[in-house]
Amino acid sequence: MTVTAIGLWPEIYALNGEKSQAPTPQKRQKARQQGQGWHSPDFQSGLGLLVGFVLLRLYLPWAGQLMGGVESQILAMASSAGPFAQNLGSVVEVGGHVALEILVPLVLPILVAGLLVGLLQSGFRFSLVPLAPDFNRLNPINGLQHMFSKDGLWLLIKGLLKLLIIGMVAGFLIWHQVLSYPALLSQPLGVAVHQGFLLLTAVLWRAALAYILIGIADIGYQYWAFQSSLKMSTQEVRDEFKEVEGDPRIKGKRRDMARKLARTGLRQVKEAQVVITNPTHYAVA
Repeated sequence: MTVTAIGLWPEIYALNGEKSQAPTPQKRQKARQQGQGWHSPDFQSGLGLLVGFVLLRLYLPWAGQLMGGVESQILAMASSAGPFAQNLGSVVEVGGHVALEILVPLVLPILVAGLLVGLLQSGFRFSLVPLAPDFNRLNPINGLQHMFSKDGLWLLIKGLLKLLIIGMVAGFLIWHQVLSYPALLSQPLGVAVHQGFLLLTAVLWRAALAYILIGIADIGYQYWAFQSSLKMSTQEVRDEFKEVEGDPRIKGKRRDMARKLARTGLRQVKEAQVVITNPTHYAVA
């Protein structure tokens, strides 16, 4: 008896709700319709930052020259003999125009890169289900359960990795650059901005690379966690099979009734006095 109980224990445990079965195509399709999927916001953010810093490095010479020219225009406007409000309006107009010239070529590629990374990770999904109010999210018990779950543990580990790795990379580079900062105060605005951007981007693009490495680790975890969340118990697989294919017991009864009717019909043919047949559709005895 003991051996039998031990042998049946895995099956009993599976029937009690252990989700060890691979998800069915129907389960995956349902999850997709509900807008569920995996993605790593950290990898997406890190790649967006890296693209932005690379573009910023390429734009530095042009941006420095542009801002140097703006400095000359603003100084000329400030020293001109005109109403203060008119001069101030001209300064704001010139500054806004230059800001757009610098920011638009930087922002658009970052947005496109973020969109492409999101599509490559999990494809295009559109669903209004995640926008529906879910009051379970306000339940403090659910919040505590999430905090002490494997997702909460990974968030803690990931936060510590960000603080440690990115902080060490940025701190090491800034410590080597700190002697160069006072010299920027004695240089013209255009030159100071150019040199300052060079120092800043040297720190930021390396920090972005470290962020991407953390994002790659997050991709692996998010994919594993999503696949684990789709797993099904043995009972769920059976219930879904019944919904799709029908209850096997009912289908078996239907087959038994069909065989019984077929046997009864053959016996009635032997006992009948007249048999009327239609070779295409049916026969009546």
